[in-house]
Amino acid sequence: MPFPASWDAGRSRGRLATALTAVHPYVQWSRGRTTVWALGGVGRGTAENVGAAADGGLETTGLGLGLGLVEARREMAVIGGGVRLGLRGELSWAHLATDAGGETLDALQAGVRRTRAGFEAARGWSRPSGMHLEPFGRLSVRQDGGARQTGVGLELESGVRLSAGPLRVDAQGRMLALHTASAYAERGGSVTVSVGEGAERPGLTLSLAPRWGAAQGADMLWQEQLHRPWGMPAGSDERSVDARVSYGWRLPRRLLVAPFGGYGTGWGRRRLQVGATLGSLDADTRSSAPVRLEASGERHLLRQGGVDHRISLLGVVTFGARPAATSALRAVR
Repeated sequence: MPFPASWDAGRSRGRLATALTAVHPYVQWSRGRTTVWALGGVGRGTAENVGAAADGGLETTGLGLGLGLVEARREMAVIGGGVRLGLRGELSWAHLATDAGGETLDALQAGVRRTRAGFEAARGWSRPSGMHLEPFGRLSVRQDGGARQTGVGLELESGVRLSAGPLRVDAQGRMLALHTASAYAERGGSVTVSVGEGAERPGLTLSLAPRWGAAQGADMLWQEQLHRPWGMPAGSDERSVDARVSYGWRLPRRLLVAPFGGYGTGWGRRRLQVGATLGSLDADTRSSAPVRLEASGERHLLRQGGVDHRISLLGVVTFGARPAATSALRAVR
């Protein structure tokens, strides 16, 4: 997973690149009104700085990554004719460091951490036709620490979810209403529209997801695709769009294979992705059983020049009559 970047300091110029292989096991557990997510991550790789050495040559050092996340939610009560109230909390951290030594790149480290806790509310309406509409809102207090912006802030999120047959729409916006850091702000919005369920059932699936600014809040930690490509930096107003198409085919022994392709643009790069998922079907051969593998490759074309590549492998296993617990392993290179 290389990340090339150019630097310029006076008369000196160079190019910094990293390559990282990481593994991220995670698990989801649910019981009654309580749901818990836990994620860990370790990675090793190299960092290279071309042009930093005294002779304009190449510096190379080892690179290590560590991260973790624990997030929990609990539905507390139902009031006012169906409004569900709940509590939600999160603790996350990440640390990146280079190996010890005497070069410019050696003995560098950076870490970030965040604690968030708050309330959420949602109200759903269903029609006999199968349409379901659910507005929701969240109010959270968070504390940021580490190498990025530090301080305490108040975060607001609101949105609406709509499902009608194969059509699903998820629209949401978020903003950092208050923060103790001077002149620091976050805001953004996103809309995800999908038609079909090709990754879960036989058939075609199309999805389109435009985003603006820092649109992804706590929900980015609750989805199976943990590595959403290149999230927006805090405070950015840049826009991005992701599109994906897949088609599921039924195979013998109640298996389902779904090749897919994706395209995304935003934050100084274009992303191309191809891959396939392989899963099992329930006895009725229409709905997916809780076993799935996914493999994909990505190519990122950078605005300032250069190319990134990524290979991903995802495995999901769900235990119990309902999706009560999920464990998965993803390796990224």
